[in-house]
This record gives sequence, C-alpha cells and structure tokens, in this order.
Amino acid sequence: MNNGKCWKNIRAALAIAGLASLIPSAQAQPQYTIVDLGLLNGATGSLARAINNSGQVAGWASLHDQIFGAFRTAPNSAINPATDDLGTLGGDQTLATGINSSGQVAGASRTAGNAAQHAFRTAANSAINPATDDLGTLGGTHSYPWDINNSGQVVGQSSTSGDAAVHAFRTAANSAINPATDDLGTLGGAVSQALGINGSGQVVGLSYISGNAGYHAFRTAANTAINPATDDLGTLGGTHSYALSINDSGQVVGNSRISGSSDEHAFRTSANSAINPATDDLGTLGGCCSYGSDINSAGQVVGAFQITGVGYRAFFHTGGVMYDLNSLIPAGSGLILHWATSINDLGQIAAFGRYNDAGSTRAFRLDPVAGGTPAGTDVTIQPYTTLPDGSTTSVSIEFDSVQTGGTTAVTTSATPPAGVDAAPPQFKVTSPPVYYNVETSAVFSGPVTLCFSWVEGQIHNESSARLYHYEQGAWRDVTLGAPDTVNNKVCGVVTSLSPFGIFEPGFQFSGFRPPVSGPPILNQIRAGQSVPIKFSLTGNRGLNIFPTGFPASVPMVCESLTTVTVSESTLPAGGSTLTYDTESDTYTYVWKTERSWTGCRQLILQFTDGGEYHANFKFN
Repeated sequence: MNNGKCWKNIRAALAIAGLASLIPSAQAQPQYTIVDLGLLNGATGSLARAINNSGQVAGWASLHDQIFGAFRTAPNSAINPATDDLGTLGGDQTLATGINSSGQVAGASRTAGNAAQHAFRTAANSAINPATDDLGTLGGTHSYPWDINNSGQVVGQSSTSGDAAVHAFRTAANSAINPATDDLGTLGGAVSQALGINGSGQVVGLSYISGNAGYHAFRTAANTAINPATDDLGTLGGTHSYALSINDSGQVVGNSRISGSSDEHAFRTSANSAINPATDDLGTLGGCCSYGSDINSAGQVVGAFQITGVGYRAFFHTGGVMYDLNSLIPAGSGLILHWATSINDLGQIAAFGRYNDAGSTRAFRLDPVAGGTPAGTDVTIQPYTTLPDGSTTSVSIEFDSVQTGGTTAVTTSATPPAGVDAAPPQFKVTSPPVYYNVETSAVFSGPVTLCFSWVEGQIHNESSARLYHYEQGAWRDVTLGAPDTVNNKVCGVVTSLSPFGIFEPGFQFSGFRPPVSGPPILNQIRAGQSVPIKFSLTGNRGLNIFPTGFPASVPMVCESLTTVTVSESTLPAGGSTLTYDTESDTYTYVWKTERSWTGCRQLILQFTDGGEYHANFKFN
C-alpha cells in the first residue's frame, strides 16, 4: 500500500526553502513517538518511502551530487549502514519505493554503465542481486516501479518497444516484466502509470484519457488490464485525478482537482467505487491543497497539505477528521514533518521532515502511542488491539468531550468477563467469539461513539449484527444505525466504558446433554439403536430449528479418543423425531441409526442461524 506520482509534489516540498514560517498549531497530548531513522554512510539526508506491518521502512538516502542510495531497515529499527544499504543493479544510483510483508523491496536502479534505469525486486530481506532482481521493461529503455504486494507482484510504468509510449505494468508474482502479459494499457490516451497494488492484484494509478485531454485515476479488477469502460474513477469535479494507493477492501486514495479550480484535494473512495465528489473529498487544513499518499486496512489516510506561501505539512486522516501530524508529536522536538508517505495496518507511519525546518531532509518512523487520548471536543482515536487468534484490529472511538487527556486501551478475550452472560437472550456472539473491554484514564463527558469490526464469516447474517454494551448487570443494545456490511463494521453510542460484544440473533447452544457427549468423546452405540440427542438453545425456539438436510451424519475415521458407551433407551418406534420439553429447557432429537452402519460416524447438527455442532459415534 504505497503511493507514487506524489513524488512530483514531494520534490516541490523538498525544494521549498522558506518553510520556517509554517503556521504553528496547538500541541495536543502526543499521540506518536518519533524515531529518526538516520543515514547511510556518507549520506547527507534520507527519505522514508514505505513501511510494512513489521515496521520495516524502505526509502533512499542522499549520497552526493544528487545521487541516491536505497535502504531497508530491520523491523522497528533505524538505518544500519552496515546492513541496510541495498546496493544497485550495476549503476551509481538506486531508489526503494515499496516493501511487502516479507521484506521484499521494489525500486529503481541505474544499470551497469548508467545506460538505463530499471525496476528491481529483491529477495526477502536481501540486497539487490543484479543477476536475478532486474525486472526489465515493456520493451523500451526504462522502467520504474512504485509498489509491491505480499505476493511479490510489482507495479509501475515502463517505456514500450522503441520507447514509443509509457504504459503501466503489473508483473506476475516474483516474475520479471513480461511485455506480452503485463502491459495494462490505458484509459484511451498515450500514457499510463501504475502507482499502487493490493493483495488481490487490483491496480490503481493514472492514465491519460482519450484524446489526451487530461488524466484520470483508475482502478483495475484483480489481475486484469485497464478497462476504460469500468475503471475510470473520475474526479472531484476538476479536470485531472490520480490514484496512489489501494487497500484490500478496494478503497482508493489519491488526488484530484476540484470543480472550477486548479487546486488539488486528497480523496478516498468507498470500496470498489468511483470518486464521489459529495463524499470522498478529504478537504484541507486551511490551505489550497491536500495530497493523499497511502491508506491502510482501517481506511486511515496519510499525506500532506499545502498552504500557499508556507509550504507542505504532513497529515493523518482518521474517523472523518484530518489532523496536522505536527500537532500529534511531542512538543519541543524541533521537528517539522513535511510529508507522511506510508501507513501500515498497525498505524505506524513513514514520513520525512527537517529539524527546525533547516538543513537536510530526514526519514522518520512514527509509532502510535497506545490509546493516546488528548483533551478537546470531538476527539477521535483508533487504538489497535490484538484479537484472541493473534491478529490485530483497530477500534474507532470518538469522545464528545475530553476534559483531561489520558490513555485509552482496548483488550479482547474469547470468553466473557467473570459473571457476565455469554450473550444477550435470543442472541449469539460472533464465531469465533470476541469480547472487547475498553478502558480509559482520560476524563470525559457526553456520548462516546465506538465502531467495532468483524472478519468475513464471523457473522452468519451480517445485516442483523448488533453492538451490545454490558452495563448495570446486563447486556444492552447500543447499536447506532444499520451495520456496515461492506466494511464489516457496527457502531454504537454509550456514556460509559465497559465490556462490549458484537452479537446476532441466534441460538445459544449449551452443548450436548447426557447420554451423548460432544468431542473429544467417542460415543459407542449399537447399530440400529435410536439415540436421544439432547441439548438446550436457552429457550423455546420452536421446532423449525434445522435447515433442510440436517441433522446429517457422515462416515469418519475412528480416532483414539475416550470411548463412552451410550445406554439403550426406551424410545418411540419409527424414524427420527424432534421434541422440546419446557420444564427442563431441553430439545430431544431422536436419531434413528441404520443397522448396516459400522465403524464410526459423525452426527452434524446445523441450525437455521448458521451454527453447527458435531458429535462422534462408534458402532458395535
């Protein structure tokens, strides 16, 4: 998730000498710590270009006479000149423009004798190998990459045969450029550039439109060429636009001229949608322009904004609000951040700036202070938390008013807190279950809006998802509006913080009751026996609880499990039946087995709410 053509504006930012008069902003409680990434040996400056989810940063350092050298740091580390210089393809200069989760770096390097500039892709956490890493071109002299995804697909632009044109390219995974398959074409004009790629192979960038009247942002379908009929994203009302980054949901970030003006604004689209001027303009912080550089999986955006006569400053956009990043770092650092170039899914940001707005540009990594919650009104934070399965997610929290700043923390568990019911009546928790606990040391008043997300498949009926808050000894529905089933998100409003959970209407299966036991027990029965399968759904849900085709049984391998013999029961003759006993809150499904069955079988109870539970049997 990195960006590209904004380098035109980045160069302009670096060229501005009068930035010392940048407009000051009120210092909120710091939300980011600053890590100066340092320099390569002999370098006078550095620029951070991309950051992966391990905290590795790729970029380049200024060596001498406008010559640059590429670097890649170790995870969450500064530049080590002894290990992080990536070398070249044989020429005197190289730039690193993208890095994926395994530490592969994409960039551009001059070839031997400085005869040409070619795209390269390194092996994971390795320096450039000229024998293996040169990606070649689309048939012309030069190529330049902008991004690389976790599969090792690289995107960029290249001159075509005879240097007749410049077209966007996307390679196959860990392959060189193939002119026969990798040329993405254009939106009808002569030139296109691929500037970003997501995990599914969707590519974004810019292309001149028919007649070369202007250039527009585009987004391709996964691993396909540009389709002018479907892939033109339009503009914010002006004549030009370009897309710089795309996340795995298909949200695109870029820049566009606005209606009736040459001013550019950053935009962020909805998932797999064109630019909507009414909803997608991220605005500015008082100046003429803003430039979006990158977007992470949570939809957070980084880039820069510009104030005429003042210059460029880095921004961070989250929860519908654009922040000057310089107001979110420790006061008194002397650092002015000019541009935020990349953001990972943990909220770490790659940026560049200058101390006291003088001297050479330096590369920085910004690490979010966990749950930093500044004093103020309409305070929005997005702390990250680790889920029970080890993956990470963010929670959006907006405080109406914070009187005293503090720290807000979100923790998760696969089980509810002690003494708390697993779910509200007639509801069930997500599968696998996740319970959230939100605590803050900040002093706040008024409503708090929280948004939680789920992963695909965690909820059976996503449109029925509800957010519950545990307060005054019970789960209470605090859901705000309908759930967002596109971005898998549900929001709610509360006035206090305590456990939260995402639930949907469903059955609370309490487990199998005697005489049958669930896994890992292997229930031993006689073939042809009628077996009472007893369970509770915490209340009478009627008798239409099974979808067509269930319960069902399938053969299985008899494992070395604890075997328990199910005693013979006196049951009605005939086929399988289902009854409910109100007094004991027990369903009984009489499973009529076949005399011909041998070995082992698994009984599958699937319910109309999507829940599925198994019991294993061995036949005598």
